[in-house]
Amino acid sequence: MSGLKRSLPTGDKQAIFDVIQTDAAINPGNSGGPLVNVDGQVIGVNTAIVPEADGIGFAVPADTVAEVVHELITYGAVERASLGVSVARRVVDRAPGGHALVVTAVRDNSAGTFEPGDAIVAVGDRDIHSQNDLLRALRRDVANRKVTVVVLRGDHEVSIECRPRSVRTFG
Repeated sequence: MSGLKRSLPTGDKQAIFDVIQTDAAINPGNSGGPLVNVDGQVIGVNTAIVPEADGIGFAVPADTVAEVVHELITYGAVERASLGVSVARRVVDRAPGGHALVVTAVRDNSAGTFEPGDAIVAVGDRDIHSQNDLLRALRRDVANRKVTVVVLRGDHEVSIECRPRSVRTFG
């Protein structure tokens, strides 16, 4: 393991967040196989390589794989709630830990009164520090239900009441 909490672009402006960067050899023959730690525990599923970089690969964490498998078996698809915004992790002095997800674009059908520059710090009772935190907060059962999103806007903390929409992400 050579890095944690990386993001892996999947195309169409999507990504898998919090992947594990590894220097274990990954090739088409073992992609999809387990990534194990020194104790033999499965910690991820080998997923991708960087073709132009020798020896850099990525694995999806085992807990993420377990969540996706559960949703596919239970529902036949992976769905998430969507706020209708694009975000990027940025330095925000007022945010806990000094970083936050900052709204970079707001779609016409956004779930709330978000503005570019809003720093998302909480969804419901979950603190948001990373894109993976946001994905976990916007799980299937949040879609179409009222939720409070707390943002830092300028010098103020603003609570936005919204109803995230259901979006099928896989299946």
